[in-house]
Parts: sequence; C-alpha cells; structure tokens
Amino acid sequence: MKKQNQPFKRRFDNPDAVDTDKDSIFDQEGMETVDPIPVEELNQEVKDEKRKRHSKNDSVSEKKYD
Repeated sequence: MKKQNQPFKRRFDNPDAVDTDKDSIFDQEGMETVDPIPVEELNQEVKDEKRKRHSKNDSVSEKKYD
C-alpha cells in the first residue's frame, strides 16, 4: 500500500494512550461521585427528536417506576 493511500492517523485518536502530566477529569476528587449520563433517557430523547408529534406518548419515568 502506498503512503498516499494510507488513512491519516492523528496523534489524539486514542486519548488514553497519550502521555501527559495533566490529571484526567476522572482522577479529580470532585468528580468521583458524578453520575454518568442515563442511557435510557438519552435514547428516549433521541427518539423524541425523530418523532416530535408523538414524543409525549411514552415516558422513561413511567417505565422506570413500573
């Protein structure tokens, strides 16, 4: 494969492998108890954006407490 046909690989494509002196955001003491994004709610929001007229027909909270 010629050098021209090879895909360009950026240095920061894999940020975990980059050597740095800075602390990760997850290493900070204040960020230890931060909750991740609730995936179910995020998926519901994406579906709501696709079908705006029917967005109120179902709810994540109804499914959560059933």
